[in-house]
Amino acid sequence: MKQKYLSFYSLCNTKIYYPYGISGSKKTILSTDISSLWDLKISRRDVISVDKITDLIPKSRRDGILNLLNLFYQIRIFLLFILFFSSTQTFAQRIAILGAMPEEIQLLESEMSHIKAKSILGFQFKTGKLNGKKIVLTETGIGKVNAAVVTTLIIKEFHPKSVIFTGIAGGISEALKQGDIVIGNKLTYHDYGRLTNEGLSTNATRNPITKQLNPLYFSSDSLLVLQALSAAKEVTLQKMPAAASQPNISVGTIVTGDTFVTSSTAVGNFEKTLQASATEMEGAAVAQVCFQQNIPFLIIRSISDKANEKASVDFQTFKKIASDNSATLVKEILKKL
Repeated sequence: MKQKYLSFYSLCNTKIYYPYGISGSKKTILSTDISSLWDLKISRRDVISVDKITDLIPKSRRDGILNLLNLFYQIRIFLLFILFFSSTQTFAQRIAILGAMPEEIQLLESEMSHIKAKSILGFQFKTGKLNGKKIVLTETGIGKVNAAVVTTLIIKEFHPKSVIFTGIAGGISEALKQGDIVIGNKLTYHDYGRLTNEGLSTNATRNPITKQLNPLYFSSDSLLVLQALSAAKEVTLQKMPAAASQPNISVGTIVTGDTFVTSSTAVGNFEKTLQASATEMEGAAVAQVCFQQNIPFLIIRSISDKANEKASVDFQTFKKIASDNSATLVKEILKKL
């Protein structure tokens, strides 16, 4: 008959081997004999469950045996907990980097190493390393809904320690020119609120988890903003064609809406009512998801146009350089994290 050794695994699974037929007779297992179980060779058929072993143990020894088995079970649970905790910590080291369009993440992807691709619900995610940091990179698609969906997926599946969004925007502040970068310290929507005969009155969103109102402005993680400002001192950005000076990097409020703004009137309203520096189509949605899930976030935008009547033409002309400038700053930020 085939024989095997009693294993720790069998004890942990509430099964214990009872040797039968050794020297032609049964053997009673006492607490003092427990260490010898590891050396016993026994057949597969000679197995009984722990709930029946008590019949074979003298009452004076029973508590000791059962306490020892209970200890083995607790050790097993503890080891499983350690394994799970270690696994989640590995995921937590990743930094999520998102962009709405291929141009916005192209530079980052080209410099990644150890790339592995994963598709989730049709969205493509790439994990790897960039500037010594473990990242997960993805394209969200344009607009608030796409950005919110992908941000939710990336948080659920990859457990990032922080989320950075990189890309381009329309400049609202008169001081901004194409190629400049805005580090978004505050994000809000310009198209969410109450529409009356007097126009749109912007309101705060509501957190469906807590049922409480969200802040009107979502604040980027203060440490990430400081690290971005530190990185700004060391980065070299591309100049726009015929530009007289190097691009500038500043901190400001970014407003988000599902509209590509090509209106000087709208620009004036955003600056007056929302104190906006730039406008785009994803940032506040990413910020809201991160805020509700307690994930630190940062939104970086480089100016491709002035959101005025020339915006459609300027966007096409300057989007590549603006996208690369934003990505270049993100690369430098990674060195600080």
